[in-house]
Amino acid sequence: MAEKEKQDELADSLNDLFSSVSTMIKSELQGTANHMELLEKMNLRVAEEYKGFGDVASGLSVFVEQLKSKSAGFDEYVKQIDAIDQQVTEFEAVVSVLDKHVTMLESKVQSHNGACFAIRLQAILTHFRVKLFGQFGFASEAHSLNGSVIK
Repeated sequence: MAEKEKQDELADSLNDLFSSVSTMIKSELQGTANHMELLEKMNLRVAEEYKGFGDVASGLSVFVEQLKSKSAGFDEYVKQIDAIDQQVTEFEAVVSVLDKHVTMLESKVQSHNGACFAIRLQAILTHFRVKLFGQFGFASEAHSLNGSVIK
């Protein structure tokens, strides 16, 4: 009987061992299942958040396209402003040349003719300067022969 008791004790021990191993494996599997469930929830949450980012990015893309189309509309105005700026620069150069020429004529007339003719010519040239500069908004450039500003 001692042998039968040993076999029963061995069988009970093996049964306990198998039960313990089974419980341990079930616990490990349950832990893994819990981790997988947590990862799934995290993935769903992140996917939901990134979906919101996708919507924002899509909205920004539409906004950028709208800005590009509006910007293209301003390109024509920018070209016109550049052309006007170029014309004003050229006009200023012409006015400067004319002013130098008028000044030269004034000095020649003053040195060669009488005072009366010089005064009359001076008045005509001053009037010309005022008209020329004033017409184009260069009133600060319209000086009389004595250096005062004519308005």
